Amino acid sequence: MPSPPAEIIAAARPSDQVPIQTVKASGRSVLALLNQPLVLCVILTAFNFICCYRSLSGYFLADDFVHIPYLARVFDGHPELLLDNFHSNWMHTSGTQFYRPLISITLAVDYLVAGVNPFVYHLSNLLFQTAATVFLFLFAVRLLAEFGIRQARLSGFLVAALFAACPLHSEVISWVIGRVDSVCTAFLLASLWLFVKGIQTGSKRASALSLVAFALSLMSKEMAVTLPPTLTLLCLCAWPVSASLKDRVVRCVRQTWPFWLLLFIYLAMRVVFLGTLTGGYSGSVGEGLSASFTKRFFESGAYYKLLFPLNCELFNPGSGTERNLKMLYLLTAVLATAAIALRLWSASAVRYIIFAGGWFVLALIPTYQVFNLSDSLFGSRFIYLATAPMALLLALLACPLRPAVPGNGWQAPLAVAKLMRLANVVLTACLVICFSSILYKNNQPWLEAGRQVRELKLQTEKLLSNLAPDQKLAILNVPQKFKGAHMIYNAAMLSVLLSKPLSNDKHYERVVTFEPINFGEPDLLVASRLRALVERPDKYSFYTWNSKERRLLPLQLTPSQVQLSKDGLEARPLTDDSYLLSPPLNLPSTATDFVDVYLSAKAGEDAPSSSSLARPVLILSWSGRNEALPVQAERRLFVTLEPDGQLHRYRFNVSEHKSWIMSEQIGRVKLEFPFKHYQQTVSRIVFSNGRTEIAVLKADKRSLHEAPDGNCYLNGSAGVFNYDASMLPGVKQVAVELSRPNSWFEHYTGTYRDTKLSEHALKSWRTERTKGSFSLAARAFPSAGYYQLRICGLSGSGEGLGYVSDPVNLQLDSGQISGPEQPALEFNAK
Repeated sequence: MPSPPAEIIAAARPSDQVPIQTVKASGRSVLALLNQPLVLCVILTAFNFICCYRSLSGYFLADDFVHIPYLARVFDGHPELLLDNFHSNWMHTSGTQFYRPLISITLAVDYLVAGVNPFVYHLSNLLFQTAATVFLFLFAVRLLAEFGIRQARLSGFLVAALFAACPLHSEVISWVIGRVDSVCTAFLLASLWLFVKGIQTGSKRASALSLVAFALSLMSKEMAVTLPPTLTLLCLCAWPVSASLKDRVVRCVRQTWPFWLLLFIYLAMRVVFLGTLTGGYSGSVGEGLSASFTKRFFESGAYYKLLFPLNCELFNPGSGTERNLKMLYLLTAVLATAAIALRLWSASAVRYIIFAGGWFVLALIPTYQVFNLSDSLFGSRFIYLATAPMALLLALLACPLRPAVPGNGWQAPLAVAKLMRLANVVLTACLVICFSSILYKNNQPWLEAGRQVRELKLQTEKLLSNLAPDQKLAILNVPQKFKGAHMIYNAAMLSVLLSKPLSNDKHYERVVTFEPINFGEPDLLVASRLRALVERPDKYSFYTWNSKERRLLPLQLTPSQVQLSKDGLEARPLTDDSYLLSPPLNLPSTATDFVDVYLSAKAGEDAPSSSSLARPVLILSWSGRNEALPVQAERRLFVTLEPDGQLHRYRFNVSEHKSWIMSEQIGRVKLEFPFKHYQQTVSRIVFSNGRTEIAVLKADKRSLHEAPDGNCYLNGSAGVFNYDASMLPGVKQVAVELSRPNSWFEHYTGTYRDTKLSEHALKSWRTERTKGSFSLAARAFPSAGYYQLRICGLSGSGEGLGYVSDPVNLQLDSGQISGPEQPALEFNAK
C-alpha cells in the first residue's frame, strides 16, 4: 500500500482536520488514549455477555446438523476435507454454491476442543459477536478523530453499544452456524479499523494487516465484497471539502487499489472453484428467491422491522415496547433539530452521516438473493453487517458531534451546550437499554427451540427402546420452527440428531419421517406414502410432536377411504361474520382426499363498487378427536371465491396436509366467510377420496430402496417404476416428468395436487400405455443431486386429466451418473 500524502500526516488546524490524520499528543495524552480505550473495550465485552449469556445454554439447530457429521468425518481420518473447502464448493453441498472455508476452520477448532458439546460452540459465537463490537468501536474512534479524542471515544463507545444491543442479532448469536455473519463482519470491521489506522499513522504494518483481515473476511462470507466500495466511499467522504474532486479521486485510488485487486482475485477464484461468480442457492429454492425479489425488498415491511425489530410472536402490535421505541426515535429527531438550531452540530458531521447511509446501502446489496426479514425476525442474520452502519448512523443522530474548536459566529451558552450534551448521552443510553431489553426477549425462542430439540432426541430414544426391534417410529411432524427460531427443517437434519456422535446409536434407521427432502412447506406430506404405512400397524407406531407440552404424543390413525355427502349444514352466526358448521362427522382423518364445497357468491346490495372490493375467500377449519369446535389456528385452509353468483365447486386438498391427518378423527368442519358485503349460498359439502382422480406411481423395491425420509436410491444403474393412470376418465396418454436438479414440483405451485404438466420439468416422456412400468437410467440425470419423478394422465389432445401422481423423491451421486450407457427412459412391454 502506498504511503499516505504528506498533507494528511502533517498537523492541521483543528477546524480543518479530517479523520485520516495523525493524532499528535503529549506523552500523558497518548498514555490516556492507550489506556482508556482498553477499559471501554472491557466494558463492551462485559455488556455483550450480559445481553447474550443465556445463549450459552443453547443447542444445535437446523443447519448445525449439516456441519456436525462433516466435522466428525474430518476428525475421523479425513482432515483433507477442510483443505477441500479452499478450492471447491463449501462442503460439496448439493443445491448451494458458497465459498466459506474459514467458517469450517472455526467449527473444527470448537470440535477439537469440545467434541459435540454445544456450550463451546455458543461461546465462540458470543466471542465473535464481541470481537465485531470491539472492532467497530476502534474503527469509530479512528473515524471520528477530527472531533477530538474525547468526543471520538464517547461516540465510538455509543456506536459499539448500540451494535452490541441490536435486537436483530439473535439469529447470529444464538444459532451456531449464524457465526457465518459475525465472523465475516468481525474481520471486515477489523480491516476498516486497520485501514484508517494505517493512513493516520503511516503504519505499513497496519495497512498490511488490513489486507489480511479483508482476505479472512472474504473466506468467511460473500458479504465481504462490500469492503472495497465502502473504503472508497470512506475516502471520498473523509477528504477536506477544499480538496478538488480530482484530488480526492486520485487519493482514493492510491489508498484502496490493493483492496480492489484482492477483490478481483477473489472473484476469479470463485469462477474457477465454483463455476459461478455470484453463487447462492440453485434449484427451485433459488428460483423461488429470485422470483420473490420485489416482494422481499419492497413489499414485505422489512424496513419497518429494521427500526422496530420486535418479534411479532413475542410482542403484540402497538405494545408498550414499540411505543417507547417510537418515543425515543422522536426525541432523537427533536434533539438533533435543536442541536442544529443552536449550532451545536458540526457541519463536518454531515459527511459521516452520508458515509454511514451509503455504507448501509452497500451492506444490503449482496443480500439481494436472500434478503427476507419476516415478522418473527426470521432472516435477520442477512442484515447483521448492515447493523454496523445503522448503529453509526443512529449514534451520529442521537448524539451530534461538535467541532473540536469552536468556529466564528454566534455560539450557544456553555451551560446550554453542556445540558444538550448530557441530554444526547442520556437519550442514546436509553436507546441502548431499550435495544438490550428487546434483544433479551428476542433470544427466548432460540433457547426454547434448543430445549425442544434436546427433548425430541431424548424422547425418541426412549420410545425406540420400548419398541420391538423390528418396529419403527413414524413421526408425522418434526418441529421446524419455534416463534421464528430454526429447529429441524428436514429428515436429513433429524438423522444427524439421532445418529453418532450426537446419539449413542443409529436410532434414525428406525425413525420414519414425512418432512421436505430439503426445504419446503412443513404442513405438506405425500398421502400415498402415509397410507401405505398406516396399513401396517404392526410395523409402524405413529407419533406427533407437541411443542406446548414438549413431548411426543401417540397418534391413532386408521386405514380408511370412504366417500360421503353432507347437504344440510347447520347455520350459526358468529359476531359480524357468518359461518356454517357441519353436524358431527366422526370421520377418520385418513379417509378422504378432498372436501368439496358447492356454493355461489355475489356482492350484496350494500356493497361498494366492485373495483374497491377485495376478492372473497372461503375458510375451512375442523375439530379433531375430543374437540367440540374447530379452535386451532393451524387447522385452516383457504380458497378464493368467484363472486359471480354462479354455483361453483371449491375443493380443499385435505389429505396432503399434516394438520388434517394429525386430527386423527374429524369431528366437525366449519366454513367461514370473513368478508362483508358478499352473499354466499352453500348447496352441499362432499367428502371424497381420490381413487379415480389421482394417478399412481410407485418405485419397484427390487431396483430402488426407500430411506426412512422417503427418499429413494437406485440399487444399480437404473430404477424401475410402476404407474397407473387407467382409472382417470378419458385418459389416452401418460406423461412422465423429471424435475430439474435440486428442484421440487410443489415449490412452484404449493401443492402435490397439480392438474397439469409443469413448466419447470427437466424432461418428460409420453406413452399411450395408461398402465404399466418403465425403467429410468441414472444416465438420464444431468448431475448429482435431488430429483422428483411423477406421472400425469392426458387426454387425446394432451390436456391434463385428474391429478398428477404423488411424486417419488430420488437422490443420485456422481458415481451413478457416470455409469454404463443405456436408454434414458424405456417403457416396458406388458
